[in-house]
Parts: sequence; structure tokens; C-alpha cells
Amino acid sequence: IPQAQIRLKQGFGRLVRTKTDHGVVAILDVRIHKKFYGREFLRYLPHCPGTKKISRVREFLGTVDLEEYAVAEE
Repeated sequence: IPQAQIRLKQGFGRLVRTKTDHGVVAILDVRIHKKFYGREFLRYLPHCPGTKKISRVREFLGTVDLEEYAVAEE
């Protein structure tokens, strides 16, 4: 598990590099909340808000200027 924790933290770090960065990390495995080792995974990540509700994710994404992140089509 330690190697998996390191990889999860690295992936998280690639999404959020500065205090002004924002994004959504979705962990869809129910073991993250149901098993002891799942809580260890969460403890290993930087502190940030969390939710189990998709409506909160939609609300959050609604505040993001998606044009800023749009990839130009060729």
C-alpha cells in the first residue's frame, strides 16, 4: 500500500501545484471510506474539502472558468 499512497499523492500534486490551482480528484473506490487502509490513503493526501455527493462536485465545477482550461481544437 505505501507505493500506492505515494502514487496517489503524486497524482494529486500534479493537479494542484499552487494555492490558486483547483480541480477535482475523484476516488470512486468505496474502500476509501469503508476500510482502515482507505482512511490511511486520505490521511496521506494534502488537506482539502471532500464530498460524497456529485451535486457538490457539479456546484464546484460550475464556479470554474472552463474557457481558461479549454484545449484548442485542430
